[in-house]
Amino acid sequence: MRWILLSFLVYISSCVQAQIFTDSTWAYGAVFQYHPYDFFMGVGMQKSISKHRLSTQFYAGVNRTFFQQRFYPKLDLHYGFDLFDKTPFRVLPELHITGSILDISAKSKQIACYIETTAGLTIGVGRKNQWLLNAQFGPMWSRYQANQINLSWNFLYEIRYVHRLN
Repeated sequence: MRWILLSFLVYISSCVQAQIFTDSTWAYGAVFQYHPYDFFMGVGMQKSISKHRLSTQFYAGVNRTFFQQRFYPKLDLHYGFDLFDKTPFRVLPELHITGSILDISAKSKQIACYIETTAGLTIGVGRKNQWLLNAQFGPMWSRYQANQINLSWNFLYEIRYVHRLN
């Protein structure tokens, strides 16, 4: 099942992120993300209203999910604003809130929960085919046991490919 999911994510990553640029549009796409704890591949959708971008993405940690056989899902909700959108260049500041769960040890059934809030900047180039690079930084709360919550600072990098259909 995991290899089917990996194959699907790789297929989506190599396919089209459809986006029609009007005042109110939906977009679907794929993302590759570097995170200090794992590399993530995911799919998502975005609602654009004028210069505002509301997005949700679902990721799976590549190393832990597919090679270590421990499912590592991650859900990301974010808001972005087109600060500069002159073809072929685009700049968006973004705010993210992310939640993930990791099965730390299959033997002990210990679960780790992570909540991240990050601010970032996305820079894109291209007209019909766009490459977007995103960098984020912010606090992360992790919970390993019932009474232990840790705070740390986190950074992320994302690469997105967008193919416009219009």
